[in-house]
Order: sequence, then C-alpha cells, then structure tokens
Amino acid sequence: MIKFFLILIIFLFPFIAESQNSAVLVEEFVQANNNRDKDKVHELLHEDFQQLYDKQVTIESKKDYMNHYEWGIVMNDLLKIEIIAQQENKIVAKAKYFSDRDRLLKLGPYKSINVYVLKNNQIISIIDKGLQTDTSKEQSRLKAYELFREWMKEKYNLSFSDFTFDQEGANKLKKVLTEYVEKTVSR
Repeated sequence: MIKFFLILIIFLFPFIAESQNSAVLVEEFVQANNNRDKDKVHELLHEDFQQLYDKQVTIESKKDYMNHYEWGIVMNDLLKIEIIAQQENKIVAKAKYFSDRDRLLKLGPYKSINVYVLKNNQIISIIDKGLQTDTSKEQSRLKAYELFREWMKEKYNLSFSDFTFDQEGANKLKKVLTEYVEKTVSR
C-alpha cells in the first residue's frame, strides 16, 4: 500500500508542481502589469495571445495587448486577483480591475472571473467570464457609462470608438472624462 502511494505521489508530482508554477506565472504577470514592467509583461505573453470576454475576442494579439497596456498606464490600471482554482495549464482567479475611468465616474472596481490559459510557460489567453453576482451594481455601472456616452455624443459628437486603446486614445478619453465629471458628476 505504501508503494502504491509513493508511486502515485511520484506520478502526480510533476502535475502538482506544474500547476503551482502556473499560478506563480500568472501572479508574476499581474504584478508586472501593476508595476508597469513592460518588458516582463511582453515576455510572459505567448506570441499567439488573445483576450476574450466569454467567447468574444476583445484583444486579438500580443501587439494589441501591449497597446492596451499603454492605455492602462494612462488610466492608472490596477488588477488584483485571488486564485480560486488551478490545473496544469489553466488558472482561474477572481479579479478586481481598478481604473481612473471608473474612479472618475465614482464607480467601484470591475469584478470578474478570469481564466488564464498557459502554453510553454507563457499566457496564451485570458478569458473574462464576467461576474453576475450583483446585478444592481452592474446596472449602475452601465447607467454611468451610458450617461457619459450620451453627454460625449451631445457635446463633442464622439463615441467610445473614437478613442483608440493606446496611450493617445487614453489621454484623449481621460481629458473628455475629466471635463464630464467636473461639469456633471461633481455637482
């Protein structure tokens, strides 16, 4: 019986170790993002990287992610995660995403479940599964964005698609959003 358990442990050890290494890699990725370590973020992303919201592709490539990364620097993005499940090549985490965009609109962080899929010790995809636990908060989030969108359309004839997900687009959006807050939200 002891031999059986020893063999089982020896057989399973590589899978357990790989799972732990995967968790460390995801934590390093989040830390590199939060610390603005562009080289480390780039190194940890697989060449075939994609980010999805459920099954819809939202970021098509590693290059596209790095443009979003530049946008996040301007918006003071911060991501906090709590790993809740792990497999050999998948890490599931509760995520809280903080951004100046939400802070300016007086919103709390965006919360979701993220699935990090790994290949060759790099992140090949991040899948945002959303989090439908508090629909009233989600409704107030959507309403705040809708009011800003309407104001932006009326005042400047702009829509969210007029702001590219890069440093320039973030600076432009932050300027318009700051004006909106000063004229409407702060009252």
